Amino acid sequence: MTPVPNRGQLKTWKDDRGFGFIKPEDGGKDVFLHISALPGDCRRPQLGDTILYEKVTQPDGKVRAAKASIQGIVPSPPQATT
Repeated sequence: MTPVPNRGQLKTWKDDRGFGFIKPEDGGKDVFLHISALPGDCRRPQLGDTILYEKVTQPDGKVRAAKASIQGIVPSPPQATT
């Protein structure tokens, strides 16, 4: 069974540093989002974007987003090589 992704709104984003925080739709603490959690062919996130993600709790107890995507943004299909 595929896990249901969490959903939240991008509350802050520091584009020069490649990270920000998501305000979870179901409440709770903000979730850290690093650019590496998004697909490489995805556009840069913008404030207010709805982010779908899996929550991962690190050994130090901090929660971060993994396997994230921006709702409504479809990643580009792989380019065919000839």
